[in-house]
Amino acid sequence: MKHKKQHLVPSSYIATWCDPDTPTKQTPYVWRFTKNGSRSEKKAPKNIFRQTDAYTIKEPDGTRNLILEKGLCE
Repeated sequence: MKHKKQHLVPSSYIATWCDPDTPTKQTPYVWRFTKNGSRSEKKAPKNIFRQTDAYTIKEPDGTRNLILEKGLCE
């Protein structure tokens, strides 16, 4: 089974922070900066604040309990 990445912050929320000057043929992006502000990069909302199995409970025997993920889907 392929593990999907879940957003820790909803992508719809991140999308509101997209640069309004994104060129029309380009995927909308947000700016990410290092803590000290020395570097920046453009990232599409679908590529940030994501983690594999963020809401999955790993059982002692190694199985994945998806109760939280299933609950969030409803």
